[in-house]
Amino acid sequence: VAVFTPAGELTAYITLPSIDFVSSLEFGGASGTDLHMVGKCKDDDTKGCVDVYSGSAVGRAFSTLKKSDGGSPPAGCGKTGRARK
Repeated sequence: VAVFTPAGELTAYITLPSIDFVSSLEFGGASGTDLHMVGKCKDDDTKGCVDVYSGSAVGRAFSTLKKSDGGSPPAGCGKTGRARK
């Protein structure tokens, strides 16, 4: 996964331990700085895997949702291991 500045400059690459091909990305976690990446597993291409990278930048969608809710993240954000109904 390539990391770019808002100006479009390449700054880094994120190496993924369990994913060969990323199919989806989303920021989450309590502060919105955890990048969740979903894709095909390296060890079994019939399964999907998730890798999480903790960074310092808050995702735009997470930030927008937080602002629209008066400063609180939506219910379920930042929690792990819980299914939403």
